Amino acid sequence: MTGITKLLFNGTLLAGAVESIALVEILYSVKRHQEFWKRESTAFGSFSYLALGDSTAQGIGSFDPKRGYVYGIKSALEETLGLSVHCMNVSVSGATTKDVLINQMPNKQDVETYDLVTLGIGGNDVLKTSIDEFERDFTNLLKVLPSHCYVSNLPYFGGRVRKPSKVEAMNKVIEDSVKGVGCNLVDLYRITKTMNSVLMYSADMFHPNARGYDLWHRAFWTEIRDGLVRHSRAV
Repeated sequence: MTGITKLLFNGTLLAGAVESIALVEILYSVKRHQEFWKRESTAFGSFSYLALGDSTAQGIGSFDPKRGYVYGIKSALEETLGLSVHCMNVSVSGATTKDVLINQMPNKQDVETYDLVTLGIGGNDVLKTSIDEFERDFTNLLKVLPSHCYVSNLPYFGGRVRKPSKVEAMNKVIEDSVKGVGCNLVDLYRITKTMNSVLMYSADMFHPNARGYDLWHRAFWTEIRDGLVRHSRAV
């Protein structure tokens, strides 16, 4: 083995070891993030916010759950409204759309009592669910969500998972369904495609990292902020 070959080989081993450590940290963070949100749910707030979804709503990929988009929305609400915000984040890592409907939804009357509801789901459906099944599950889920719910489409998958035709078809389902029930669409796909970079992904090249979640927060907050303005003018 020549000197250059040995250096390349050792470099590959080192890179693999660093990636493995980072992946273990992501797996460990699932429990840590769950515990964080469980504590957050006990905090009092005069404005109530319900977050539904999968690991992205938990903030997995960012080592600090406060760098995820849900906490970013909570902080922006507090700063904008001058009120304390009670954030009930019932999202679950690995959840599909059907899982949200079955396991995360309180009854419709309870959902209506929240001042704000967000839904970010579908990433796991890309891997696990057919388009027909997704359309059925997503349509049923939106039937029990209030009109003041902000629903994101799927992000651009430019990392480890790339299924552009399926993502495009599922986003068509999301956009048509949201329009049909009068909820608010968050165009996550456009901003994540425009700003796509390996620097936006965590070590697993699937979840966003803190920088990637900044884009998610920007997409959600743009729509939520505009909704707050419309509401204040109506009042």
